Amino acid sequence: MGVDPSDLLNQGLYKEPESNLIIPTLTEREEREEAREWSAKKDKIAQTM
Repeated sequence: MGVDPSDLLNQGLYKEPESNLIIPTLTEREEREEAREWSAKKDKIAQTM
């Protein structure tokens, strides 16, 4: 399998929007809350299986 020379990425014509380059950081409290939410989702899925 080769590389497509007409691919926009290969031509350098495709650019990611700059807004995607900034990754917001979470506070420790937000991280704990998010972890609890994912844990609750995981538990709910396990119960329905």
